[in-house]
Amino acid sequence: MTDIGTHPEPRIRARQAPQGSNGLSAPDLGLDVSIVMPCLNEEEAVQACVETALASIAATGMTGEVLVVDNNSTDRSAELARAAGARVVVDPYQAYLQVLAPVGNGINIFAGRFVTLAGYEVIEAWKDPNITRSILFGFAIPFTHTGIRTNYTAGPITFTAGLNNGWDQVEELNDSPTIESQLAYSYAGTTVSSAWLGVTGYFGKEPSGLGFGGEGWRELITAVGTITFVEKITLIVDADFGWQQDVVFDELGNDDNVSWWGIAGYIVVDPHPAVRLALRGEYFDDPEGYRTGLDQKLFEFTPTLILKPFKGLIAGNKFLDNFEARAEFRWDHSDENFFVTEDDGLKKDQYGVMGQLLYWIQL
Repeated sequence: MTDIGTHPEPRIRARQAPQGSNGLSAPDLGLDVSIVMPCLNEEEAVQACVETALASIAATGMTGEVLVVDNNSTDRSAELARAAGARVVVDPYQAYLQVLAPVGNGINIFAGRFVTLAGYEVIEAWKDPNITRSILFGFAIPFTHTGIRTNYTAGPITFTAGLNNGWDQVEELNDSPTIESQLAYSYAGTTVSSAWLGVTGYFGKEPSGLGFGGEGWRELITAVGTITFVEKITLIVDADFGWQQDVVFDELGNDDNVSWWGIAGYIVVDPHPAVRLALRGEYFDDPEGYRTGLDQKLFEFTPTLILKPFKGLIAGNKFLDNFEARAEFRWDHSDENFFVTEDDGLKKDQYGVMGQLLYWIQL
């Protein structure tokens, strides 16, 4: 897939990623600290984040590095991160084996690394209705899991269950695997062209992730519903609720329980096979600042126009159909000063106008 001219997610302050994120750790180079930053199409923000992190390390007098974990970005994120002084590694988000066991309708068994079931939006840009990812995608849920997943479909019901190494962990960091489960219902008809409702849960111990050690029981429950009318109008709701116990906040070992939650709504309209309009609005509450680094409430509003100029020119030619030009406006707001200004200050509101050219090949 080629993704040209993608605008990054909200430009925010650099924050230390959870230790062991993506199963990566600092090599034995005599470093005092390694700051890990997951990255997906952040070309306008990553350089400032890396420079800020390196300056913070230098100010403490410690030796350290910034490790940018590039989740297959299609813009200049990796290049700019290296130029700012970061070590960059590429982190493929899926690599698994799949077996269909001949039991009833067939049990799908996956073993390896795969994307999360939580939330609505996904990593692949062409599957999402907007250019930028939602706040919930970036802060409320994990990206991937490594382990075993099974699912079974009986009529309109699909049940999924599995065990994995936790949130974005390739290697197990404790002796307590994370339990994964999802119950989903699907429907197809005439006036209601299609509908889908899924409730997903993740339950298991996770590291505190703030650099002071410790771990606690983490729970995540997400509910996603979609409904499409006459193949023209789609309504989507995504609600995510997370909790973690015994998060260690400082070097003295002080800990506390934390929570976060958010909700996003989407309206997608297809007035013509070559035209799509998408509108997203969402709210995210991080009362202890555990997920975003600041006790705050975030809101964003994003309308997107999608054009498919070659759609249907040659009947059945999916290679021409799979080209899109997108344009988008985005407004982010926080009740605290959170977004980085051009002079490295902080502000409550951020506005962005962006464009994107997308082309993908499905084999």
